[in-house]
Amino acid sequence: MTALLHDVSATGMKIKIIGSATFPSGIDISTFADDGDPLDAPDMTMAEYAMDINGTLVLWRTPKPLEATINLLPNSDEDNNMSILADTNRVSKGKASVRDVITMVITYADGKVVVLENGALVSAPPIVGASSGGRLKTNAYKFVFQGKSN
Repeated sequence: MTALLHDVSATGMKIKIIGSATFPSGIDISTFADDGDPLDAPDMTMAEYAMDINGTLVLWRTPKPLEATINLLPNSDEDNNMSILADTNRVSKGKASVRDVITMVITYADGKVVVLENGALVSAPPIVGASSGGRLKTNAYKFVFQGKSN
C-alpha cells in the first residue's frame, strides 16, 4: 500500500487585509516575521459545560469571535501599512477612530483560501520595540472576526 504524501509547507502563504475606510483596496502581506509565527489562531472554546447535582452533563454553546494574529517583520512595507491601520483605528483625546471593518483573506501555499469577515483590529504595537539582543522586535497585530468562509 502506498502512503500519501502530505505536504504541509507554509511557504508561499499570502494574506490580504482590507480596512473598509483606511485600505479599501487592501494591504498585501507576504513579508512575515522570522522569529514568530507568521499567522496564529488560538484554539476556540465552542461550548461551556458543567455537571448538575445528579451528575448529568450540562452543555451550552455561546457565540465566540474568531481570533487571528499576524507577526510582521519590523519596518517592512507591510508593517508600516499595518501601523497606519492601527493608528487610524486608535482613539485618544481629540481623535476618533475611523472604525474600519476588517476582512482578512488568507491564501495558503496549496491554494486554499479562507476569508475572515466583519472584523476589527484589536491589538497592535504603538511603536517598534527593541530586544536586548539588539534587534527590532517583531510586531504582532491581533484581529477578531465575526465569521469566516472558505
